[in-house]
Amino acid sequence: MTGRSQSTRVRLMRKLVLGMGIWGATAMSQAQSIEAPQDAFRLANQLTNTINDAFASGDLRRGYADAITALNAFAKVQRDQDAWDILSQMVASQAAGLGMHDLALEVMGPTGQIAAVPQGLEAQPAIQEIVQAAAGHRIVMLNEAHHVGLHREFARRMLEPLRAAGFTHLACEGFANARDEGFEIDAQRLGYATRDTGHYISDPFFADFVREAVELGFKLVAYETLDRRPPGEESPAASINRRETSQAEQLEAILNADPNARLFVYCGYSHLTESPMRVDGEEVRWLASRLREATGIDPLTVSQTTYYPRSSNRQRGSAIAGFDRDDSFVLRDDDGLWSPKPEQYDIELLHPSTDPVDGRPGWMFRADDRERVDVDLSAIDQSDDAVLVVTREGEPMNAIPSDVVLLRSGQREAALSLRAGSYHVWLVRQDHEPELIASPIVN
Repeated sequence: MTGRSQSTRVRLMRKLVLGMGIWGATAMSQAQSIEAPQDAFRLANQLTNTINDAFASGDLRRGYADAITALNAFAKVQRDQDAWDILSQMVASQAAGLGMHDLALEVMGPTGQIAAVPQGLEAQPAIQEIVQAAAGHRIVMLNEAHHVGLHREFARRMLEPLRAAGFTHLACEGFANARDEGFEIDAQRLGYATRDTGHYISDPFFADFVREAVELGFKLVAYETLDRRPPGEESPAASINRRETSQAEQLEAILNADPNARLFVYCGYSHLTESPMRVDGEEVRWLASRLREATGIDPLTVSQTTYYPRSSNRQRGSAIAGFDRDDSFVLRDDDGLWSPKPEQYDIELLHPSTDPVDGRPGWMFRADDRERVDVDLSAIDQSDDAVLVVTREGEPMNAIPSDVVLLRSGQREAALSLRAGSYHVWLVRQDHEPELIASPIVN
C-alpha cells in the first residue's frame, strides 16, 4: 500500500468510526477492514463499555467521577502507543461527552497552521448572515467536528432565529435511530436528552441544544441508516454511498410528508458535501448531494470544521484567518458569502479564540442567553479531584446534565455556564454519595 493510499484509508476509517459511533461495536468491527491495528478497535470498545458501565445505574450524577477517571487513565496509558492516532478520535469524542472540552481538543494534537483567506473579504456576524441566506431554502445543513463543544453551542444559538424564520424540524446525525411504526426520539417526549438519545448527545452542550430545540417547538428527526452490513462485505466507498443514500431517503420522506416542513440538518464533517468525491478511486456522494438529487431542493450548506481554535486554553490575540473578532463570523465579498470550496459547500463559518474563564473555554460564556454562575468551593474539603454535575430542577437524574465541571485538588471556585432556569449543583467524588452544594436560579 502506498503512503497516500494508507493516509486515505486512515482518514476514511476516522469518518466511519465517528460517523457510526452510535452503533458501538458494529461500527468498530466495520472499520477493522481498513487495515488499521485491530487492537485499537478492541481497546476503543473496552473504553466505551467502561464508560457506559459507569452510568448503568441510571443516576448520571454517580457516573461522572468513575467515567472521567477511567478516560484519563486510558488516555495516559495509550497516548504513546502505536494505535493512538486511531484511539485519539474516540477519546476526544468521549471527553466532549463528559464535559471535558479541553481534553477533547488536546488529545487530537496539533493540526497545523489554520489557512489564511483571500484579501478583500469583510467579516460579518455569523448568525444574522446565515439566517438571511437561509431565506427561500427548505434545508439548512451545518456540520460539526465530533469532539468540539463549541460547534454544538453555535448550533444551539442558531435555533431561535431559524425557528422564527420558519424552520420546523431538527435532524441530527447524532440521534440514535430505531425507526419503526411510531418511533419517536425520547427527548421529544421528555423535553430533555438521556444517554439513550444518542452517543454524541451526552455532551452537556449538545444536550442543551436538543433541550432548547424541544422548547422552541422543533420536531426532532433521526435519520441514521438502519441498513447495517457485516464488515468486509463491501468497499469503503460502497459503504459510504449506501449509508448516505439511506439517510437522504429518510429526510426526503419528512419533506414529502409535510409540504411546509423546513429542515435544520446537523451532521458531521463531510456529510454536507454537495459535489462528488473519490475514495480509493471510487466515487462517493455524500448526504447533501443525494438529498438534492432526491428532492430537487438545493440545501444551504455551512461548514464550521476548519476555522476554529484548536486549544480551549489559548489566550486571545492570535486571530483566526487574520481576523480578530469577538464572536463567530462569516466572510463576504461582492459575490456574496465566502466559501473556500464553493463546489462542496456554500458558506465557511469561522470561530475566534476567546480568553478562558476560570480555566474553562471562553466560548461557553459568549452567548447573550447564558450566564456565568460562580460556585464557592472554599468550605469544601477537597483533597482529591472531583466533579461538579449541574442538574436542572424538575428533570430526573437520567437527564444529561446542564453543565459538568472537572475540579482539581484545592480548587476554590468554579464557573458554570447556564441558561435561564433553576438548577442543583452536586459535588461528585468517587466512592461518595453526590453532595448538593448549591441551587442557583438564573433569570
